[in-house]
Amino acid sequence: MSRQPTDYRPKIISFSDTTTTVSFAARQDILWPCHAWTLSIPHKKSRVLNVFEELILNLMAVSSTEAAHLADLTCLEVELVTFIQQRLHQLNLLDTCRQLTPRAHKLLAEQHDPHGGEVEYRVAWVLVDALNGELMEWITTEQPVFRKVEHWDGGENLRFLQRQTDKNAIHAIRISPGGAAAHAEKPSVNQVLRAMREFARRHKDLRYLNPQVELPFSSLPEAEAIQISDSAELVFLHCSALIRKGSGNLIVTDGFGFGFNDALARYCVSQSMPWITGLKKRARVERMPEQRADHIRAAYTRAQSIGKYHQVARRLAVAKSLIKRSERLHADPDGNEERLMQNIGDTAIGLYEAFEWSLRILLTQYPADRWQKLFSMQRPVQNQSILVGFAEDLGLNLPGSAAGMLRVKSGKFRTLHDNNVELQPLLALVIAAAHERPRHPLRALARQEPDWIEFLLQSKMRRDQAMHGKSQMLRLDIENLQAWLKRTETAILTLFPDFSPEESATDTATSEDFNQQSLAANLVLDDALGISVAHTLDKMLRDALIRLIQLTTPPVDPLQTEAAFRTCIATVMELALAHVGKGYRQTALVQGELKSVALQRMVDAGFASSVSELPTPVVTVANEKVQQAVLGSGPTLGANLLGMFILVPEKELKALCHRDGDFIHFVASLVSLRGHGNEAPASLLSAAEMDQLQQRVLTTLNLMMEIF
Repeated sequence: MSRQPTDYRPKIISFSDTTTTVSFAARQDILWPCHAWTLSIPHKKSRVLNVFEELILNLMAVSSTEAAHLADLTCLEVELVTFIQQRLHQLNLLDTCRQLTPRAHKLLAEQHDPHGGEVEYRVAWVLVDALNGELMEWITTEQPVFRKVEHWDGGENLRFLQRQTDKNAIHAIRISPGGAAAHAEKPSVNQVLRAMREFARRHKDLRYLNPQVELPFSSLPEAEAIQISDSAELVFLHCSALIRKGSGNLIVTDGFGFGFNDALARYCVSQSMPWITGLKKRARVERMPEQRADHIRAAYTRAQSIGKYHQVARRLAVAKSLIKRSERLHADPDGNEERLMQNIGDTAIGLYEAFEWSLRILLTQYPADRWQKLFSMQRPVQNQSILVGFAEDLGLNLPGSAAGMLRVKSGKFRTLHDNNVELQPLLALVIAAAHERPRHPLRALARQEPDWIEFLLQSKMRRDQAMHGKSQMLRLDIENLQAWLKRTETAILTLFPDFSPEESATDTATSEDFNQQSLAANLVLDDALGISVAHTLDKMLRDALIRLIQLTTPPVDPLQTEAAFRTCIATVMELALAHVGKGYRQTALVQGELKSVALQRMVDAGFASSVSELPTPVVTVANEKVQQAVLGSGPTLGANLLGMFILVPEKELKALCHRDGDFIHFVASLVSLRGHGNEAPASLLSAAEMDQLQQRVLTTLNLMMEIF
């Protein structure tokens, strides 16, 4: 008898993806290696009888079997008792003489046994990440179904079918498990319980997106009742790697339909997987012809100069356009219901975002830094209590659940430092600022529309439904949309009397073209530093580097960008020095003449033969600023340079001098290049000089990351 050939093709598990409705610039399917472990968990049996049937059966076991007598005892109709007895007879719990059968006695015995009868054991499956050993927050009692592999080249590329009937296969990249394939560490019972508890919590959110998904257990079992198998099977979980439009950040789905998994994305970046660069390049819009470059840059400049309200105006203009399209679709509804619902949902999102940007602009005009710091340190309930009082003092009504708009998590206030635009924390700070300022525009809006916060709540609920793909639940007709738009415009005009709804930004295509500059800059940064290094930098340093690269992206007009370039390149080096010093920072209070120590360490490392030979911008730094730099708050580029020489060990400073003996003079030249803002530069930098300086900074930064 011939032996069956062994199938070495990867075993693929794939679940429905809830991110398919989200717009991304590029997508790559990947297969994540996991170890599948089988469990034995207790499960409460489903009830055989309802409460009335159980009651009649228990009474018949201890008293008369006559229907009339049972009806008197239970206060039920005789006909109903007779019907229940017939039902019990069909279930083989009563014989023809209305006496309990052995099956009925067994069922009653199980009900009275506190440990048996109600529990049965079921087989479940959990997955452990084969690369980092983490137990994933997922469990199922259904036998996993492996997808059909159509082609596999034996390496990382393969094609598989999501369903047997699919005509088009999915091309995926298989993440190699390496040595982890042979070593599967068995999870502990406590880890399984934590995963089950977290899965139950996240399941509530998933049920909102997909009501058909059921929780495989009703309650958490006791740890002693869980049994884990002694061996695992290597499987591959189907995930998706995504790049958003105009962004270089990698996002990876969790594979289960819950959303995204930051740990998987961080691992891909840390390993500098080569397919990431290809994915980013696919996300980038094709380079435009050179003859269109000047035209598009001019259009972009005009769009930016329209006014400070262009973000608000653009969203209102898009909402108006969508409403006009909806009117045409409403007039001819045949086959257009889905497009009409999509337009209504996009209108809801646009009007909500118009309010978000309005509050952002208002907060810029009337800052509330003190309240932002306070709210970021308090619990949401405490913040809500304060804000409700402020809102009522301003004359704003908070009926029903409208007060919930002012219950904001403390972390939301901290994210505003990154220029995030989110309505609830912005609303809270605008209310706090208006409470302190008698002439704040929100006071005029409160007098004109006291129920404004309730209107914001309604807008948020509609936006949430649209964002979760439930536009059909909005139940808005054209008249409601127009009234909603008019009310939104009226409120914004009250907040900004000089705002004109006719303002609009440039067309969407041009805006998206220039959004790609950020992605292009990310690609340059990844090539210069490597993916793993580029994505581990401090956010401020990374953002400054991207800004620097954007300033030198052709076509470059030195007259417009030269001043910003001088400041930006010095800021990059200042943040890089602070980033290096942070890794060696001392917690003790630093005092004394640190400047002299730093200058002498420069000489000892070999950068100069004496202190007198060091550049003037370095020697003239004040000692107080050096102390601040050592403690982590260096105010200038020169101070951070001296602070780094205080903190970094001498061995590494000598290694830096050996690799780049001109390091200190280069940093000093950046100090001189930026200047102090008191006088104009003697000459402008050319585009070639700016590009040369940028390459020098990237090379220096790469060297610093390698040594320190």
